[in-house]
Amino acid sequence: MQSMKYRCAPVLILLFAASEVSGQVANSFEQLQVLVKPGDRISVTDVNGTLSQGMIAELSRSTLRLAVAGAPRDLSEADVVMIRQRRRDSLANGAIIGAVAGGAFGLLPAVIVCLEETNCAGSALGAVSFFTAMGTGIGVGIDALIVRQQTIYRRGTSGRFDVKPIFSAGRKGFAFTVSF
Repeated sequence: MQSMKYRCAPVLILLFAASEVSGQVANSFEQLQVLVKPGDRISVTDVNGTLSQGMIAELSRSTLRLAVAGAPRDLSEADVVMIRQRRRDSLANGAIIGAVAGGAFGLLPAVIVCLEETNCAGSALGAVSFFTAMGTGIGVGIDALIVRQQTIYRRGTSGRFDVKPIFSAGRKGFAFTVSF
């Protein structure tokens, strides 16, 4: 039983890691370099709320050169609020949902077979396995068709919290300042 636990661990780790990587949102251009490359198409929202769609011409730790309708547009990290990109949906959640739905649907014929036969374990297992596999395939197929805009960069908040003592004639206390 213990060897089964160790055989399943790598599969679970890979599934978890794949789902985590697909949902990453960078909060610096340095992190963004891991998620995109020159030639990728993106949508950029700047600090003025202007949306620009184009292709990445160049990306460094501090600047993004975006080709918008053939013309270059240079943006610093301070200019960009959010970057979105069309990406495919993760296939893992479709596989899981499809497997659960198919397995649940496969229980119906398994129960019917077992009500009429006394030696039904093989038939029941076959029915549940068949419908689980069918559901998994359908779930993966549906997820493969889903493409949507995903946020891949969101500017990190640079909030500050300051506490200063106040000592004057007639006043004693603290001043709290919060800035974003």
